[in-house]
Amino acid sequence: MAIYRLTQYTLDPAKLEAAKDVINATVAQTKDREPGTLLYIALQEQGQPTNLLHFSAYANEAALATHIKGEPMASLFRDVLHPAMTVPVSFSQYTVVDGKLPLVDTLPIVRLARYEIRQDALEAAQDVIRTTVAQTKDREPETLLYIAMQQQERPTSFVHVSAYADEAALATHIKGEPMASLFRDVLHPAMTVPATFVQYNVLAAKLHQ
Repeated sequence: MAIYRLTQYTLDPAKLEAAKDVINATVAQTKDREPGTLLYIALQEQGQPTNLLHFSAYANEAALATHIKGEPMASLFRDVLHPAMTVPVSFSQYTVVDGKLPLVDTLPIVRLARYEIRQDALEAAQDVIRTTVAQTKDREPETLLYIAMQQQERPTSFVHVSAYADEAALATHIKGEPMASLFRDVLHPAMTVPATFVQYNVLAAKLHQ
């Protein structure tokens, strides 16, 4: 089973350009030397450009270890990125509930949704997620990526990473049925932490093999 991971940190604004160089080198490494790194997207938060997030997927634990320990990534992280952080890095691993993987080379709009669900509503929430992903596959060609994940250490916590060709595609997804009704009638009442939505710009990405 593939391993999905979110990496988050905040940088000193003066160190942002140097960090982007590290990110580009890291993504190049995943493309050239890491076949077990299935997906790697480095993101910069819109409106808060010092907040960075890396969304990645690995074939197995060995592939994750290869990525973490590989050079020059390991040295660049230690010597450049880590000293530039104003908020320390955090790593979270996830299990995918369902997903639509990208078949494109660019992701114009990327959005991250987070929320938490009551324990007794988990099964119903997963049913809604699977219906939503099916909708993106069957009726939303301009929803380019949609991966819904459940945090391994906190299974009531969910993250959806999605990407859209343009604002119209995002609006189509948000307003589309049955997704809109299911969100309103099933997911929203079951939330213990309300949904938050953040949009990102892609800095660099490996989207497929």
